[in-house]
Amino acid sequence: MTIVPTIASAKEQITQAAFDVVLVDYDLDDGKGDELVRWIRPSAADMKLVAVSARESGNEALVAAGANAVCAKVGFSKIQAVLQEVVDAKQRGS
Repeated sequence: MTIVPTIASAKEQITQAAFDVVLVDYDLDDGKGDELVRWIRPSAADMKLVAVSARESGNEALVAAGANAVCAKVGFSKIQAVLQEVVDAKQRGS
């Protein structure tokens, strides 16, 4: 697990290592998470992205940018089930 607070540091980590799933918050220290999702999608279409904003509008923006699933912060106790869902979808090829 790698935790980063900014889009810039996330981009750096993603270019240096392989990640199966990325949890993306909408409000990052240097911008909005949907910018990161749009940056990831063209080069890593099979990477699974989970929106984890505290705000519904943030999660909607992340999904519109290409996130595969949502686990709102208020329901973060369900993250294991959401992760299993995206991993299963990846194994099925969807």
